[in-house]
Amino acid sequence: QHLGLYVSDHPLAEYEDYLENFTTRVGALDAGMMGQKIKIGGIISRVQKVLLRNQSTMFFVTVEDLKGRIELLVFPKTLENTSGVWEEDKVILAEGKLSDKEGVFKLIVDSAREINKPELDNFKRIQLTRKTIGASGRPERSEGTHNNTSGQNSTGLPRFARNDSKKLIITLP
Repeated sequence: QHLGLYVSDHPLAEYEDYLENFTTRVGALDAGMMGQKIKIGGIISRVQKVLLRNQSTMFFVTVEDLKGRIELLVFPKTLENTSGVWEEDKVILAEGKLSDKEGVFKLIVDSAREINKPELDNFKRIQLTRKTIGASGRPERSEGTHNNTSGQNSTGLPRFARNDSKKLIITLP
């Protein structure tokens, strides 16, 4: 990350669907959203602490999603309620009003929280269930398996031998 690029996969890659569902992408921000409440999600790449004249503290936080980056302004009152969130490399959701002071989009944060791994896993499980069950409420048929009583799919291989590289998430109490 200190090189300005990632040698491996982007750390937000596994959060992509989650962020797509619950946030506005940084690349999709426009002047029509000015002053509106929006939700931004991403990874914290920089936290700058600033001491104000009245001796209170505020943060300037840079957050990146997969399409861009934005600076968040975290004023003292909000910082008081969200202090544990503002650490580099944490994946967060931040809600606030969009501003374009100095011609650059910034988010004045009202609330923020970390997206934790169990929350992400639960979201993925729900998405997978929706894809599997489909709108009919019944499991969808895989291609090549209907009207085939031989136990083979359209490739001629047994159904269990297909190499589908899908994840199976099993949650045990």
